Amino acid sequence: MHRIVLFFSALAFLTDGCDQEAQLASQQAVFRGRLVRLDALASEAQDDLATEIRSARATFAAEHEKLPAETSARSLALGKLNQRSRAFITEVESKLEASKRSEAKVAKGRIQLGTRVEDDRVQDPKTVFVGEKLPMLRGVYEQDRGLALGTQVKIRWIAVDCGQAAPPNTVINETLLTEDNLISKLATRWTASFSLKRPTKGWPPGAYRVEVFIGPDQVGAQDFEIR
Repeated sequence: MHRIVLFFSALAFLTDGCDQEAQLASQQAVFRGRLVRLDALASEAQDDLATEIRSARATFAAEHEKLPAETSARSLALGKLNQRSRAFITEVESKLEASKRSEAKVAKGRIQLGTRVEDDRVQDPKTVFVGEKLPMLRGVYEQDRGLALGTQVKIRWIAVDCGQAAPPNTVINETLLTEDNLISKLATRWTASFSLKRPTKGWPPGAYRVEVFIGPDQVGAQDFEIR
């Protein structure tokens, strides 16, 4: 009788061991799926959020490498790691969805730059200019969506990289457009003109950018260079 009890005790122990191994294998598969999902989210996200996702993925992977070797302890720790990674993924997915909804509400437009504007268009648009031949930089912004009455439109000029002339990404001018600058305000399309005069000491050579805002939202940007 004693041998029978020992036999069934041993059998139960082996069964429990097999169950734990199976559970651990399942948890490992879940964790690998989490890493794959984080890679996908990082490629979909932009800027700071993408960096945050990659950093979290690296942290999760490093923690996984340090899990205990013993099966039951490893399974417990991995379960907690899976819970944390799932919570992080859910948070990131919510942020991305909110970002997509916000972008859908803000129509993006087109910017053209040059030295002459006629008939609602920049003549000979370009993105590289010679400073000595540039008394006035002119631009037109165009959007295929109506503009609500009273909406504020702001133009921001930025010196991205002009060497010693200014710190990187210096805002050199901001202008709120008036009614006179809004060339066309049709129900399905509107355009706006803007300009920037050559500084008294001339244009510092370098990289620049102009940005257009409707209210708080950036709706267009164009990089350009002055030589």
